[in-house]
Amino acid sequence: MAIQSDRHDLHFVPSLSAAGSLRKAFDLESANLFYKLDQLSVGPIPPIEPREAWQTARRHYWQRLHHHRHDRSVEALSAGLYDDLDTLEERCRHARHLVIWCSQSLDETVWTAWILATLAALPVDRAKVRLVFAKHPAFPVLPSCGMLSPTDIRDYQDWIELDEAAWTRLCGYYEALSAPTPQALQTYLHAGDEDAWLAEVTLALLDFYPSHGNGLTAIDLRLLTTIHNGVTDFLRIIANQLALKTFHRHALDAAYLDFRLRDLADTRHPRPALHLKTLEKSGRIKVSLSDHGLALLNGKDHFLAENDCDDWVAGTRIKQSADSYWVRRERELETWRRG
Repeated sequence: MAIQSDRHDLHFVPSLSAAGSLRKAFDLESANLFYKLDQLSVGPIPPIEPREAWQTARRHYWQRLHHHRHDRSVEALSAGLYDDLDTLEERCRHARHLVIWCSQSLDETVWTAWILATLAALPVDRAKVRLVFAKHPAFPVLPSCGMLSPTDIRDYQDWIELDEAAWTRLCGYYEALSAPTPQALQTYLHAGDEDAWLAEVTLALLDFYPSHGNGLTAIDLRLLTTIHNGVTDFLRIIANQLALKTFHRHALDAAYLDFRLRDLADTRHPRPALHLKTLEKSGRIKVSLSDHGLALLNGKDHFLAENDCDDWVAGTRIKQSADSYWVRRERELETWRRG
């Protein structure tokens, strides 16, 4: 049955584009929408409480992704990021239904688990909550709710009510995500049929850990491979990866890919994997592999042997100490030590 919604409902939407489509589909106002601007599948995911610490961690990471822009709007946006959490309890109290939209991609699954854990920490009537697993006939797994048109939303989606077992499973998943070590999260790789979706999402999340073999994440390896294959314009490299997202559960955004390219070329690393050169006339950035980058692709070097990786995967900091890191070996995580 198609969803029947109006301005008495509050919709939790994982992107600005999805919010725009929902607004048109149901003739909604801003007061009916709660949406995010950053990508929760990258960077730190702290526990829900204390909320101020959660907001601070996400704001700082958002600034880190965008600092190269040297734009006052970055500071302004990050300062107000997630301010709408302050009024969420009141908005939930006055809403008839609390409708959470999710495409089952990695980012939107993390978003859904976070929303449910956030609501669970508030005095919210759980009977109001509805979950929409967004679908589209062209995609076995929809990468993003933002790809739905108003017609897709209005005529082809349906919602489900969450029983107590579903609440427990999804809030438990957020607890595993936000843990400071990855052991609890790894248990979801062996989930049964009921949670096969979470097993696939968890496997995709492991791609953000450096590989035991070369010290590169799966995303970094894709970037280096693209450059090696002849795509050398900075923006084209990003566009190339964005074009792949319809076939990949990561559904990465441009800001994160920009950040990864710049980090791989950061001259603060003793041995950067990339070189960036700004062309004088056009201002465009040309990207090339360093000798180290080529050796990484050929399996002859390890990125972490001399370089650093001070990033996060959900609640786990990749860097355990000055010389040790969490790394991925196939479907398992282990400690890798330099030297």
